[in-house]
Amino acid sequence: MATVDANGVVRAVKAGTARITVTTVRGSKTASCNVTVIDLVPVYRFYKASKGAHMYTISADERTTLKNNGYTDEGIAWRAPRTSSAPVYRLANPSNNDHMFTTSTVERDSLVKAGWRSEGTGWYSDTAKTIPVYRVYNPNAGAFNHHFTLSVNERDTLVRAGWRNEGIGWYAAAR
Repeated sequence: MATVDANGVVRAVKAGTARITVTTVRGSKTASCNVTVIDLVPVYRFYKASKGAHMYTISADERTTLKNNGYTDEGIAWRAPRTSSAPVYRLANPSNNDHMFTTSTVERDSLVKAGWRSEGTGWYSDTAKTIPVYRVYNPNAGAFNHHFTLSVNERDTLVRAGWRNEGIGWYAAAR
């Protein structure tokens, strides 16, 4: 749903699709289009220096827990759709509390077979493929070896430091 103010600015009222029709001042021409508004959730990024690890969550409760457990809140990493047809699965390694995120059911199932615990859907990928979230892997880390970023510069800096670029993990809807 959307509203249009006196200046013609369209503002979203809530998620969904709205049909907008524009008519010229003299009424001789009209144009219409559908505008889709996606309901977004923030994905928070945390860092714990003692582990050399990043953690990502959309949960307000987990955000508080991570802060209380010594993680540095680095703010919103990206915004994800509240729902879509492309879940990003969250898994935990019970032996070291490492977390992994993937859109691949094959990778998810393989990690579960290897002893990881599936924690369900962490958030959703943007099916419009708006902003790539890059996945890099640290082959020298015993745990906490994946990192996710929107920044090409951060990805490239890690690759120069010996990390492996694993390509696009999924897509964010906004920064």
